Amino acid sequence: AFFEGTPRYITINRPNPTFTLNPSSLTFVCGTPQTRTFTVSASSTLNCPVTYNWNLGANNGWLYNGSPAPANFSTTTNTITLASANGNVLPSTVRVTPVLNGNNFPQMSCFTNWSPFVSNALINGNRVICLNSSNVFTISNLGNNSIVWSLSNPYNATIINSSQSQITINGFSTGALELIGTITNPCGQVDIIKKTLWVGAPLPLSEIQRVEFCNFTFRAKDFPNTDSSASYSWQFISSSGNASQSNFYTYGDFAQVTACPPFSITFKMIGTNSCGTTEQNVDLWLEGDDEEINRYAIRDKEKFSTINVYPNPVNETLFVNLTDLNNNLSQVEETTIEIFDIQGKKVKNIIEKNNNFSIDVKD
Repeated sequence: AFFEGTPRYITINRPNPTFTLNPSSLTFVCGTPQTRTFTVSASSTLNCPVTYNWNLGANNGWLYNGSPAPANFSTTTNTITLASANGNVLPSTVRVTPVLNGNNFPQMSCFTNWSPFVSNALINGNRVICLNSSNVFTISNLGNNSIVWSLSNPYNATIINSSQSQITINGFSTGALELIGTITNPCGQVDIIKKTLWVGAPLPLSEIQRVEFCNFTFRAKDFPNTDSSASYSWQFISSSGNASQSNFYTYGDFAQVTACPPFSITFKMIGTNSCGTTEQNVDLWLEGDDEEINRYAIRDKEKFSTINVYPNPVNETLFVNLTDLNNNLSQVEETTIEIFDIQGKKVKNIIEKNNNFSIDVKD
């Protein structure tokens, strides 16, 4: 600028613009191609031309103007349109660098990713497998995905044969396990579906609670987190002291004893499913008012009067005392102990020839 007299100069400082790329991320659904427009916007009006250097990388999975997009190219327009070349292949990240007056501005990126894959497939079939028999399970809604079958517990059942549409499983040991289907879609994404299975007749447990001083309740149930599809019933056997059949009440999987110490009561817990029936005798006895309800045992009525297992809960060593029908800790030929984890998986099998022994359960 010139003024009257001596020439003078005025310097005008224009701040550099900032650029943004829209979109900055893209989510693709497997099998669904997309066409998207990418636009670079400046924070202020530009009076000078800008060159946009696009970088997609080699084998980028994009189409540009109907042809495979090059790894690198430049435009003088701030917008390009790209289409995914294959709905089963994730296109690469889109990067662009604006160049203004020979200066490279910060590179911007649009990151691509797959939408989470959740299969709609279902495993169909009777979840209770009887011992030494086979069940067939089918898969529905698999679509164009593939499936690989497996079992969570090889101690209870085995796969006889399998295909992309069904699997046959043979049960050989009582207990719980999971049938697992690992599903992979054409894009390489994986989803897991499961079906909990039970092999054999039920293995009922009973949970005792002292509701009041003279009121005790029992609840029949399966191993934690398992289901043998069992129905339960109870049968009074004998009692002494302040307990009698008249104060023993049952309803389905529920039983109640109303008696004040001292007393003892013995009753039978019966679990039945499509594979058979399991019966277990249950004892509860209290001798004094200050006694806790730890004097409670499930009996094998054919061999033992009581089975004492303590402490409960246990962290390291479990002690077992087996009293025979004469209430003696006498020698027996052989006792088999099976230990199951909280999922019903058998984790230890022990054979003992003593009626008074301990088991290391630290593992």
